[in-house]
Amino acid sequence: MTYIQVLGDIKALSLYLNDSLDIVSDNAFDTGLIVSSGIADGGTDKKIHCIGKLFTSDVLPGDILVNDTLGIYGFVTIVASDSLTVDRMIGDIEGKYKNELGNSFRVITANSSGASVVKLSRLLDQDFNQQVDAFVVLNGLTPVTTINSNYIRNSMAEVIKSASSTANVGNISCLHGTDQMWTIQPQRAKTAICADTVPANFWLHLTDMQAYLTRVTGQAASCTMVFESKYYGSNYQTDIYAVINNNYGYHPAEQQKIYLPPKSQFRWRVLDTSSANSSIRASCYGHYTKDSF
Repeated sequence: MTYIQVLGDIKALSLYLNDSLDIVSDNAFDTGLIVSSGIADGGTDKKIHCIGKLFTSDVLPGDILVNDTLGIYGFVTIVASDSLTVDRMIGDIEGKYKNELGNSFRVITANSSGASVVKLSRLLDQDFNQQVDAFVVLNGLTPVTTINSNYIRNSMAEVIKSASSTANVGNISCLHGTDQMWTIQPQRAKTAICADTVPANFWLHLTDMQAYLTRVTGQAASCTMVFESKYYGSNYQTDIYAVINNNYGYHPAEQQKIYLPPKSQFRWRVLDTSSANSSIRASCYGHYTKDSF
């Protein structure tokens, strides 16, 4: 997994109560339009059927088909009266990329010049079980609330459908109750955090943590970063402390060994930076296992 690091702490990634998520932009041009929806009569990894639908009156090639039941999506290539063909269905959990009988679906198009659809991933419920990806059709300055109100974590989100701007025009934010979960900055199209939570019933072995600082201008720059982790209910502990100067970074030659049990949290965090004219990147890689180490 790899993300861009944000400065400071994120309160909503340490919450213990479940809630729905409210997604909103601060720009009216970030908005989408649902042109069709229904329950599938069947399908494949490249097609969805819905008897009685007249897709040809509403749907155009390039619109996005989202399967809300399975948390997968694809871009429409061929429109028939009662079926839609996509290039392929894309998903993240357990390889469930096939549209099936009884699946709930929506078809969305761009409704202005900005972002239309945001995909929420790395979703955990109140028991820290991983959930299928959720899709939010933006409505500009008006918050859109997720149907599921059982979320306790959402550490990743990205714009998967936009119009002429090719990304989001405004700042897109996610609120968990009154706490901000994340923000997608204008034209970035993806969340900018390096923080996550280990799902229930999984153990995580982190093997490679990296951090880099790049000077945007020729002036000298430096930053101090920490990689932190904590068990469920405990406080963050510092695993890595790194001072980075100029165009260098933290990338140890030897493989790291950090083991985290279910419900643990981890993050890269920027403590300070000497210059605003610099870019900071961080990443962490590892693998999940069902067994303890």
